[in-house]
Amino acid sequence: MSSILTDDIININTNNLNDRVSYGNNNEIIFLKILKNINTDFKKIQYVYSKLDYVLTYTNNKNTGGCPDERSFGQPPNNIYIELKTRTITINKFNTTIFPVGKLEYFNSLGKNNELYICYGFIDDIDNKIINFYFIKYNKTIFSTFNITTIFNKIHFEIPINLLQPFKYFNI
Repeated sequence: MSSILTDDIININTNNLNDRVSYGNNNEIIFLKILKNINTDFKKIQYVYSKLDYVLTYTNNKNTGGCPDERSFGQPPNNIYIELKTRTITINKFNTTIFPVGKLEYFNSLGKNNELYICYGFIDDIDNKIINFYFIKYNKTIFSTFNITTIFNKIHFEIPINLLQPFKYFNI
């Protein structure tokens, strides 16, 4: 399952911050259902203003379904983090999409035994009622080659659209 059809998707006023936040939050709930089809231990990170959306925790190569701060047998967990960005445009509207540098700085501060997948949801061309999901696995070396831009006083990486893979190929 790499796309969703829902009556909950509506065109929003992207100039209204509350509409954008509500749109993102609603899609995070829907996307968690998709993640749980892959592994039921995926969890939505519940911290207020968390920098990342979801986590799947592995400790000693065994999935524990824990939270990001869990420690087992004195070993740091290996976490798979996912950040979701839903857009109100089609995937082919621009050549790039953006991701905040600050979120990657935060992820890099979490330790070396973690992985980050950045997922995007774009509306389809037909009726804007379908969101198709794509992803890219964070790789520091590859991301260092991306252009950087400032939007709303925040620094972002410009991720080339052609590097995003359809979510149906997501495999952990």
